[in-house]
Amino acid sequence: MIFNFDLSLSNALKLPSTVILLHRFTTGLREQKVAFESLNTETNQEIPLARKPGQPLTVAVPGEDDTKVIVAEKAANEVLRAPSEPGYFEVKQGETLLLKSASHFADTREADLRSADSQNELTRLTASAVDQITDEDKWWPLWVVATLAALLAAWHFTKVKVQEEEVVAETA
Repeated sequence: MIFNFDLSLSNALKLPSTVILLHRFTTGLREQKVAFESLNTETNQEIPLARKPGQPLTVAVPGEDDTKVIVAEKAANEVLRAPSEPGYFEVKQGETLLLKSASHFADTREADLRSADSQNELTRLTASAVDQITDEDKWWPLWVVATLAALLAAWHFTKVKVQEEEVVAETA
């Protein structure tokens, strides 16, 4: 990276934007470099992976007896995604290992829901249960009065300090 000014003679080192600029620059370099990476991915997540043009990618998962089972072969310009099943996987381009990763469900609610069906449990609730759940707080007037009392007390003590500061300023 070449700057058109002297960094040591400017205030660039004091500005937060300089750090952001350098971070974005190094991130851009890292995204373009074809080298080994290790990632923790979500299932079916798109993976931006730097690769050599023209050579296909091989996605493999560990099988039995430490053998690699080839899951998919992707063209060099095709979008690379993590497997839809959670587990470990590797991406190679020829004999070069580009990625070692583990994919996981990002959220337990994202588990396989293909066999799920909808249920309506509201019809089983009785009227008293609905009233118990939706009953308003009977102490709400007390909470309003307590909040107002706290606000008034804070205002009173703050007002006293301001008046004392004005008196000190006038005498000085």
